[in-house]
Amino acid sequence: MFKLNLKIALRNLWKNKGYTFINVLGLSIGMASCILIFMFIRFQLSFDEGYKNEERIFRVVTNWKYNAFDDYSAGVPVPFAAAARNEIAGFEKVGSIVKRGGILHVKDQTGREIIKTQEAVYYADPDFFEVFNDIRWQYGNPQQALSKPNTVVLSEAFANKFFGTAEHAIGKTITLGAKTNLEVTGVIQDMPQNSSFPLGIVISYQTYYGRNITNWDSVNSSSSSYVLLKDGVALADMQVPLDKFNKKYYPIQKIAGNQNNQLQALRDIHFSTQYDNFLESTIGKSEIYGLAIIGLFLILTACINFINLSTAQSVNRSKEIGVRKVMGSKRKQLIAQFLTETFAQSLIALLIACVIAELAIPPMQNLFKGQIEFSLFSHMSILVFMVLLVVFVGFLAGFYPALIISRLNPVLAIKNKISLNGGSLSLRKFLVVVQFSITVVLIIGTLVIIRQMEYVQKKSLGFDPNAVAMVGILTDSTSKTKYNTFKEQILQVPGIESLSFCQTAPLSNDVNSTDFTYNGIKNKDFELRTVRADENYFELFDLKLIAGKIFLKSDTANGCVVNETFLKKLMSQILRM
Repeated sequence: MFKLNLKIALRNLWKNKGYTFINVLGLSIGMASCILIFMFIRFQLSFDEGYKNEERIFRVVTNWKYNAFDDYSAGVPVPFAAAARNEIAGFEKVGSIVKRGGILHVKDQTGREIIKTQEAVYYADPDFFEVFNDIRWQYGNPQQALSKPNTVVLSEAFANKFFGTAEHAIGKTITLGAKTNLEVTGVIQDMPQNSSFPLGIVISYQTYYGRNITNWDSVNSSSSSYVLLKDGVALADMQVPLDKFNKKYYPIQKIAGNQNNQLQALRDIHFSTQYDNFLESTIGKSEIYGLAIIGLFLILTACINFINLSTAQSVNRSKEIGVRKVMGSKRKQLIAQFLTETFAQSLIALLIACVIAELAIPPMQNLFKGQIEFSLFSHMSILVFMVLLVVFVGFLAGFYPALIISRLNPVLAIKNKISLNGGSLSLRKFLVVVQFSITVVLIIGTLVIIRQMEYVQKKSLGFDPNAVAMVGILTDSTSKTKYNTFKEQILQVPGIESLSFCQTAPLSNDVNSTDFTYNGIKNKDFELRTVRADENYFELFDLKLIAGKIFLKSDTANGCVVNETFLKKLMSQILRM
């Protein structure tokens, strides 16, 4: 029976080429859009999955609660890890890792420098790899590779880049900065793109220059700790020990903002908009839900278009239905026949959708600047989604037209006196209204997003970002003595108008924060975020001075320049006193 229904379905589809083309084209575009959206959502939801202990792995974060606002950081104080290992019994392992940047030098056997590059480097202790014990080691092991100072572990990609092969990298030396020589003691497999840990160059934690900091009030988001809970210990069980720990090391009278540490689940890191991560890429789950709704709207629009065309076509097929009923066809047989036609069209549309999606993948990768790789057949869930999509579209788009067509009166159908009744007509009108409503909403939403993106891209920053370049420089004592010479030489280069030694650009998130006192009264409403810069900073970034003066190089007293927001908040606090 199925073979016969399929044969008749293909004949009818070929006979009505115009309807078939419009239906298949509409369904294929809708399906292709859904497939691309699903691939993106699946990629985002797959972040940091696959660790066998993922339910027991947590990141330690730091929170502050001021009178005026709350603040959050993905980092912890440097002494946290050592204290937590000794005092929180529920932790099986506590691993520390710090992200920094550095200039790396690679030399050949003759001592000639062959590579000089600036890369992100990570300082990690062996316990970090005990927490993430699924990371595969091609050479070396975490207990020994990072147990001594001045040792480094490379990813396979960096080992190949620096030394040709992973095997040749073992035992070789690379230089960090001016004089820190690092011996390659291990090679790990490249981290996947859906990982919040893009580990490429991992240096032993004992080499980290800031490892002996004892200040609990100093937090940098690049200095993180990850913990592995003991078997049988749940997150809820850790709240009391953490509260006790926080009260001990963050006394209210000494540390501002009611600072405290909390645990964040590993699978929540990528979806956290309050805390950043080493990959510097997050997405809120609300955005994922929004994309899923858009995909649903697109496929609903395609299905509604299919339903309206199919019900309109039913009048042209009335004689066929009449003859079938006279010959003894039952209604369920007719429904099966028309559903077969719908599924045939859905399957053809899926094949075309796969071609469209494959052609659209390169532009999507360019949109994300190569940070995401898509493939139609990279994951079984994509194939399962395609099958479910065909089933969903087949029933949604075909069931109602099949009911309408199969209930036609055989006598009137043979006499070609069939017309759509009021109920069907009203439903078709309703579907058309829904279809146009969804289309209008999507078009308006698209236009709003485009305008917002144009605004963000074209909004004046107060300076020309294409004319300003940020270049990292060494900060050791030897390099500092050469700053003035460097400045004199760089300003002689044609086209360079000015130069400023500074920590970061304005509005950068990479800043330091501190509490402060005003007229002897300690502020409790907000923290003060600071940027260190020289006197040329204001001219280079075209910062407008509305009162006072800019500090000069010749000034002997300490001074600073604040913005209007700081003054408004400070005055508001003073008026409340």
